[in-house]
Amino acid sequence: PVRPGPTIADHTTAIYAALGTMFALFHRQRTGEGQFVDVALLDSVFTLLENYPILFLLQGTEVQRAGNGRSLTAPSGAYLAKDGGYIYITAMADNLFKRMMNLSGHPDMAADPQYANPLSRKKNEQELHRVIGEWVGQRTVDEAMRELDAAGIPNGPVNSVGQITTDPQIKARDMVWEVEHPAIGKLPMIGNPIKLSQTPADTRMAPPMLGQHNEEVLMNFLKISKEELEQLKQEKII
Repeated sequence: PVRPGPTIADHTTAIYAALGTMFALFHRQRTGEGQFVDVALLDSVFTLLENYPILFLLQGTEVQRAGNGRSLTAPSGAYLAKDGGYIYITAMADNLFKRMMNLSGHPDMAADPQYANPLSRKKNEQELHRVIGEWVGQRTVDEAMRELDAAGIPNGPVNSVGQITTDPQIKARDMVWEVEHPAIGKLPMIGNPIKLSQTPADTRMAPPMLGQHNEEVLMNFLKISKEELEQLKQEKII
């Protein structure tokens, strides 16, 4: 088993917490009654397991790890192109599988009974990966994408962080912002994925320096006096 790169549990739980807060605010708006919002890291990642828990509860089927593929059907995976990049291709549905086999020059496999449905294709996926891998390996990522797009087969490049950060679509969607930071100057930040027509998101400030808002928090919210604040500083409590 390998861990995912980013902290998926933290981010997903934060999103659920924000959504739950919105639900609670809407309820308060309608009824005047507040409520407690409870979210947990474990619960959040459990919801990302798709239908795997239901399969186990209904059938006792323990879905196994499938690497870059899918657990119950094929073909789906990342394939190495001749320029050293990878492209992810998903051709699991019957119609997509036929298109993929025709495109790769193997129409006979599209009609073969041993590849007739998702489960049988999963049993024979190594041969499918070999065939698709050979086809991709004769093309660059861009060349393979053009042919796959023309055939209506879902695909996409496996981007590095550098590639996705400078991707034209990311720029067009305003997903990288730049703010002025007091210590390092211009600081790039990830933009907001929620686009609102009437109240568009904006960045108000850079990430704060250590203790930058001590005075605001302690004096405005905790009602600590200026004299008490100075005393805390002298005693190196803050």
